[in-house]
Amino acid sequence: MKKLIAIAVTLALLLTMVISAPVAANTDIHVSPGGDIQAAVNGATWGDTIILNDGTFSNYTTVTVGTSGITIKAANPGLAILDGGGGPAFRLTDGLKDVTFEGLVIKNRSGSRGGGIEAWDMTTSNIKVLNNQFLDNDYNGILVGSEGGFVHSNWMVNGNTVDGNGFAGIELTNAQNSKIMNNTVVNSGFAGIVVQARNTVADSGSVAINAVKVLRNTVDNAIYGIYIFSFTGHPTNFTPITGASSLLTNTTVNDNTITDSGNAGVIFWAYNSEAMAENATINDNAISNATYGVRVLEAGGGGAGTVKKVKVMNNSYTNCTTDVQDTGTGTKIRP
Repeated sequence: MKKLIAIAVTLALLLTMVISAPVAANTDIHVSPGGDIQAAVNGATWGDTIILNDGTFSNYTTVTVGTSGITIKAANPGLAILDGGGGPAFRLTDGLKDVTFEGLVIKNRSGSRGGGIEAWDMTTSNIKVLNNQFLDNDYNGILVGSEGGFVHSNWMVNGNTVDGNGFAGIELTNAQNSKIMNNTVVNSGFAGIVVQARNTVADSGSVAINAVKVLRNTVDNAIYGIYIFSFTGHPTNFTPITGASSLLTNTTVNDNTITDSGNAGVIFWAYNSEAMAENATINDNAISNATYGVRVLEAGGGGAGTVKKVKVMNNSYTNCTTDVQDTGTGTKIRP
């Protein structure tokens, strides 16, 4: 009998705990042009959706996103337009997680960091950027990364149109276990898509980035179509630094269509002796109108970096001056 009473009391306590546990509100918060997106973000809690109604949000100041677990989306995809303003449209804060951006149009952002979504020198995780448009911004459409010491994880960048951005269309630097998929990236000033393991902080130890996938994107008209890089060195003059290293491993670049790259359709390289890039596949891509279809490259001012165990297989090359340039170790090449 005592055991039955104890069990009953325990079940009652558990039921009380379940009933009294906080439940996400899952509230829809609508903002119309002229309204305050920043106030909506600040007032949101986990599970809420901020819905930007149809129309143009003109010359909007940067919105700082510091609330995890929310969605920021257009009421109707492509009809909520953030047009103009300086800096990034959205800047994420350190520790942010489980946030989704969907269906927005972000264009004509100005300045040295004028772009769409930025998360730099911080740690974020589980961020989704889905079916947005980033158009004619001065810097990147999407800028994620750090100079070293901060590592992002589990970004999903899928189904976006990125056109006419001044530096890179999509950049994931120091963002592991992430995917860049099914995007259309055109008319980028430097590179269509950038993936990096980057360490520019002396005596900071190692930055190791694993398992980034670049799949089924269309990239057109950039100096580099897809730019994959492991770099350890000074951030501006690229000279070697001490006590630091970078490792980029298990990168996949498959099934992309890349056209009109001035230098290379895909470049995969390591710069300076403490940088390594290894265990990658560059397979089944269609590359046309490039000086190099694929470049596998070791370089550096203080001793070359190390690139090894890269598979370059089953790609098609049309009107490329050189199909594949290889200075790596153990590269497997098959047309």
